[in-house]
Amino acid sequence: MSGDWSSDVCSSDLAIFAAVNPQTKGIVTGPHIQARAVAEDESVFDDILPDVTQALREALERGADPYQMQQAMRRTIGRWISRKLRRAPIIIPTVVEV
Repeated sequence: MSGDWSSDVCSSDLAIFAAVNPQTKGIVTGPHIQARAVAEDESVFDDILPDVTQALREALERGADPYQMQQAMRRTIGRWISRKLRRAPIIIPTVVEV
């Protein structure tokens, strides 16, 4: 163990963040993906980002709450990572209403 719990416990993780405006049903920023030890180059996520954005937009238009929006993003990127990269990282989605 190196003493840094994050590098010892979480071998690979992915955070995905977005801010939305529920009144206008618009995405204010994001989704932004930050990954650690998931892929050699984060540009691989450029392929899935439009699908994640679409999943978030559809959830927002349905009137989903932040948890439901987070789960829509997590499911979309999780399936893609499993299929394309053959990994199962911890996925931490965050949606903030502004």
